[in-house]
Amino acid sequence: MAAGRSTLERRGGRSVRRGGGRVPVRVFAEYVKGATGTGALGGNRLEASYDEGVTWTKVALDGRGRGELRVPAGAGPVSLRAGASDDRGGSVTQEIIRAVGVK
Repeated sequence: MAAGRSTLERRGGRSVRRGGGRVPVRVFAEYVKGATGTGALGGNRLEASYDEGVTWTKVALDGRGRGELRVPAGAGPVSLRAGASDDRGGSVTQEIIRAVGVK
């Protein structure tokens, strides 16, 4: 899936949250326009880290790639790792350390 990309949306344009809050998120992947030999996309996934990527926690997503990021009270910056795969064995992963600041 070299001819694809994965995107993480923080709906509502929020980039700074308070510990103990929730942030709606959406993960989706798409092929570059005109890419040939592509498969059917699926397998969206999202993980969050509260220790700059040392450990990761799975974020539950629905069938449309939507979920809710729960920021624990006392958390520092949140790192995110999103990914998707296709039915031909291709995959893409995007990791952002310190993606969301927490007050």
